[in-house]
Amino acid sequence: MALTALHIGDLHFWKITFNPMHYLGKRLLGNSNLILRRARKFQKHLAGELIERIGALDPDYILFSGDFTTTALRCEFEQAIAAIKPLADRFPGRVLAVPGNHDRYTRRDIRRLTFEGHFGAHRPGETWPFFLQLEQGFWLIGIDGGTSNGLQAYGRLKATDLAAIRSWWDGLAEKPRRLAVLCHFPAEDPAGVLKHDRGPQFHDSRPLLDFLAETAVPAFYLHGHHHHRWLYGSPTVPNLTYLNAGAPMLRREGKRPDLGFLELRTEGEAIELAVHYQDMRTLEWSRKRVEAPRGGAYLNLQNGPEVQDADGGIA
Repeated sequence: MALTALHIGDLHFWKITFNPMHYLGKRLLGNSNLILRRARKFQKHLAGELIERIGALDPDYILFSGDFTTTALRCEFEQAIAAIKPLADRFPGRVLAVPGNHDRYTRRDIRRLTFEGHFGAHRPGETWPFFLQLEQGFWLIGIDGGTSNGLQAYGRLKATDLAAIRSWWDGLAEKPRRLAVLCHFPAEDPAGVLKHDRGPQFHDSRPLLDFLAETAVPAFYLHGHHHHRWLYGSPTVPNLTYLNAGAPMLRREGKRPDLGFLELRTEGEAIELAVHYQDMRTLEWSRKRVEAPRGGAYLNLQNGPEVQDADGGIA
């Protein structure tokens, strides 16, 4: 039996608001950035085209790694829910999502569980982290890295979440032969790749890497946060590969977004990775199989697959 999972990154639906109550605290900075820059870059009107392509592939699972919104306003969540509704209706229980830092934009959003209020149907169970067996021997772990971080954009792995992951693993009668982690924040970044490197963005995540190393099974870390599509071989965990789905509706240098996303396919013991991307001139879609890079190297998938060592700024 074959299984196909599609991984989609930061959509960042947005709404410029003139409600003075929406300009309190952190949202003042977020709306200012939206007016000056982000609204021109994120082409949300292309969402229908992206969703249509995803549905046409008839996947088994569709995995969103967070940042559906820009400032976690209700109207932004409503845009996102409306956009993915065709997928939710067609693939009930198979469209899964974790929140990003923009979906946990303020402390109030975290306290009120704003994300869960809109995306609760796209999380198995009622708690974080969640665990779902995608197929026999292949498990997905969904992690919420959101935290009350003031004006910063980092996340944090809670000690209670790590304890829950270890307890889940220890309680399995039959250990998985492969794992996938769905989390907005990567636990490691390619060295020298990010032009505006702010250091580690997922605090306290080293114990998670230690756990994945201990499992000694092929592990795939599906994330977003950095708006650049890539694969990256962990330099510290030999069995771990990062899949960064990027930001499919982000326009770069005045060009039309390529609306791309990633695919993870299994058939028996075989694992295949692929990138789907749209030619920005012809608007034709392509699928290209890609190989996971060795530890410490990345595969740049933003403008065509190209393996590089992690020593030059691209994002």
